[in-house]
Amino acid sequence: MSSKDEQEELRALGHIPKPVLKAIKAHCLWCSNGNRAEAENCIIKDCNLYPLRLGKNRWRPEPSEATREVRRRNAAKLNNPVNPAE
Repeated sequence: MSSKDEQEELRALGHIPKPVLKAIKAHCLWCSNGNRAEAENCIIKDCNLYPLRLGKNRWRPEPSEATREVRRRNAAKLNNPVNPAE
C-alpha cells in the first residue's frame, strides 16, 4: 500500500494530519479522562510518552535569550504589520 493510499484511508476514518506533539498531548488528555492536572502529574512514569506528555518535548534545550528576542521581534511584526490590509 502506498503512502498516498494510507493517507486516504486515515482520512476516511476521520483522522486529520497534526503535529506529533499535538497528537501526544491529545493522547495524554484522553488517557487522563480530559483532566489536564492529572496528565501533568501523570503517575505512569514507564509510559513511552511520559517525557512528551501534554505536547512538551522535555529533551529539547531551552532557547537562548537571543533566540527568544528574535521570536519576540517576529511576533511583534506579525501583530503590527507595516502595511495593514484595508
